[in-house]
Amino acid sequence: MNIINSVLSINPSVEENCTLCLSTKTESINVLKSREVINSFGLDDSQKGAVSNCTALTECRHENRVKLIWGPPGTGKTKTVASLVFTLLKIKCRTLTCAPTNVAVMGVVKRLMSCLSGTLEYDTYGLGDIVLSGNGERMKIDEHEDLYDVFLDYRISVLSHCFAPLTGWKGCLDQMVSLLEDPQSMYLRYLVQQEESNDDDSDADVISNLEDEEKSENLEETSSARNFLKELVIQNKKENKKKNSKENGPSQEKVKLKANDKEDTIPMTFEEFFTRRFFVLKKQIVVCTTGLYTHMPTLLLSTEVLRDMIEMVEKLQLLETLLRKVDITDAGLLKRALIGYEETKLCGIRLECLKVMKSLGEIFRVPKIIEDHEIRNFCLKHARLIFCTVSSSANLHTHGTFEMVIIDEAAQLKECESSRLFRYSYLVFAMLYLLAMRNNSQLCTECILPLVCFRISDGPNVKERAYGKRFLEEKIYGSFSFINITNGKEEFDNRHSRRNIVEVSAVAEIVAKLYKECMKSKKRVRVGCISPYKAQVVAIQESLGNANYSTDANDLFSVNVRSVDGFQGGEEDVIIISTVRCNNGNGSLRFLDNRQRANVALTRAR
Repeated sequence: MNIINSVLSINPSVEENCTLCLSTKTESINVLKSREVINSFGLDDSQKGAVSNCTALTECRHENRVKLIWGPPGTGKTKTVASLVFTLLKIKCRTLTCAPTNVAVMGVVKRLMSCLSGTLEYDTYGLGDIVLSGNGERMKIDEHEDLYDVFLDYRISVLSHCFAPLTGWKGCLDQMVSLLEDPQSMYLRYLVQQEESNDDDSDADVISNLEDEEKSENLEETSSARNFLKELVIQNKKENKKKNSKENGPSQEKVKLKANDKEDTIPMTFEEFFTRRFFVLKKQIVVCTTGLYTHMPTLLLSTEVLRDMIEMVEKLQLLETLLRKVDITDAGLLKRALIGYEETKLCGIRLECLKVMKSLGEIFRVPKIIEDHEIRNFCLKHARLIFCTVSSSANLHTHGTFEMVIIDEAAQLKECESSRLFRYSYLVFAMLYLLAMRNNSQLCTECILPLVCFRISDGPNVKERAYGKRFLEEKIYGSFSFINITNGKEEFDNRHSRRNIVEVSAVAEIVAKLYKECMKSKKRVRVGCISPYKAQVVAIQESLGNANYSTDANDLFSVNVRSVDGFQGGEEDVIIISTVRCNNGNGSLRFLDNRQRANVALTRAR
């Protein structure tokens, strides 16, 4: 109770617009920057007011620390929350954003990523400040590749690859410097190792792992550096599954590889050694550099370091282009061009590469952490925006404090969940939907918390009597349509969950009509099918799966089928609700007894 009182304690004499802050004539840089960002979103007045008043908490310590954003379905609350989060990122305010379900969390992150599109300084630099934390399988993260760059588990795998002492960014950079600085000594070292190849020395450097590196080279040749990192993460997952399934001794395949290694004792020429080694190291450096500026927080990788990294990559790519033009079958030609007394373009670029790489090695240090839990703590500690479910937010209290906490879908919170968030300093409750019939005064009197409420209003076009949106011309399909399914029959699956096959057929028929109309009009349509019963969800998925409808929201026509809980926080153009239950005399639909779930089901359409 003491924690709750300390968080919710306010000065009653201070109104919504703090007079103490208004008396200050000059505005801070953050206030000016936030106002500029807010005006760029195309928000209406009510949305702008909500965002600006919430961001004002970063400057004001006098007014109410708990705020509520609410409004009827379709008034742009998700857009408002995403705009608020984007603004807090721009003014470098450390913020925790959470919601009761994974669907709601990912909905906000997707909106944020769309806001970030085209605003980043260079490529994906800056995404390291954003972390999406959660269970990948429950989130079905594999279906959302656009969120890979902010997903925590994916980031851990990439940074683990980049932080590796020998094969990571620093190790490859040091080896490249040695190769360009004195290639002759590196080649002699390689020859010595070839002579000692009969010794089972697993610590051989420079060329001992060339075959493994060549595999990564071939993989990267067919994809960009970022795609290579994605493939690397998938490969690591598969290897971890194999390790968990069985731990065996050396396989026959490994024994065969060793036998083949002994047979291959013909040393490479200097030209072959240098070009092969350079190409492998260059590709690894480009991949690790991309991983670092994408996933490192900007606090630890400044724009100055980023510029040097970009310059290094450009110089290495130029050097690679020149090397590919050299005839390596001409003995001595490459050596003379690289380290000869005559000045050549190849030698000049080599020296420029050395200069920028040495400088970069001095001003930027890769963190000396390699364990997954250490990298996880590192990412969470330095992130500016963290997204997770409310239940998992309790695990974040050891990773630093937050200036702002935003709760999406707050109407669905349980009391035990909300109490976990009172340990943080500031709270902004962003309620995605509340009962649309309530007004400000009713809401404030019914709430037990001292809240300042911001209502997101309907747009002027929605308020007009003539407003309507129809996807099918038949009279039966209006803004709201209640369709009576005759001859429906309830049945149970093997898990004792209900389904109604007649309703499944009706849903499939409606979706088919929507698809036909969409293909005719060429207007994008997103359809959502909801049912309170898992067996019905599975039955609809199987039925629609036979028609091969897309589930990608970016396609012209897409269909998503989920349970009521699974759709919480989501929205589609058209929502089809399959109630399953038949009227057997008592008229009971059961799931309507839970008002929260009924509210979710009935408010998912845009």
